[in-house]
Amino acid sequence: FAVLEGRLRNPLLPPRLLGYRNLTTAVLAVFVFAGTLAGEYFLFTTYLQNVLGYSPLKAGQAFLPLTLISMAGAGPLATTSVARLGYGATMALALLLCGIGIGLLVPGMSVGGSYPALLPGIAVWGIGGGIAFTVCFSAAGHGIAVEEQGVANAVASTSQQVGSAVGLAAIVAVANSGLDLGVGGAPTPDSVVDGLRVGGLVSAVTAVVISVVVALLLRDRPSAASSPATPSAPGAGVPEATGDEDVRAYS
Repeated sequence: FAVLEGRLRNPLLPPRLLGYRNLTTAVLAVFVFAGTLAGEYFLFTTYLQNVLGYSPLKAGQAFLPLTLISMAGAGPLATTSVARLGYGATMALALLLCGIGIGLLVPGMSVGGSYPALLPGIAVWGIGGGIAFTVCFSAAGHGIAVEEQGVANAVASTSQQVGSAVGLAAIVAVANSGLDLGVGGAPTPDSVVDGLRVGGLVSAVTAVVISVVVALLLRDRPSAASSPATPSAPGAGVPEATGDEDVRAYS
């Protein structure tokens, strides 16, 4: 892809776009966020069905609180946070909340446990995830010329899909690492829960670490979220979108 793009007069992904820190930081954040999300969704579903004995329908219903809380985070909370804190701090905070929420799920997972024990983690994870999903994608297009908004967000969407696949594979491999999956029979519930906890901890720590990285990479001022930003050297002088419009569109 890189070789072909470098030879085209009108590339699908102009290399200069990667010079925008907002875009590259958002792509990194989306990659890790999607990976932890996909991995933890699998771990959460496995716990509900294989440990607590939920049917597929009941396990699906157990996701409703997470969905509703995420919707709340993706709306006014995301817009207000960007206006007051800027994109960098908001993305970092959202990813930190995701890590904390996933971390809170870990002690709630136990053999013979209950769904209410998972609710604190679900609440924090849902708020962080809702904000992260909205802000990461709006940040990807912030400061990019209007005619290239589609390209910027396509890059972020691609990062989301690749991150989901990589994150799911990595976290499931970690969760299964201590299980005897040979011909000796099915693993015990205790060993399954142990694996789910380890996978959850890896997911949580990864989200926290990337929140620090995002905070260091993108130190934008809150005012940049409500007025056109000054572009960096690549693409200087082209019209840009404003942050408020971006966030409201994705909310």
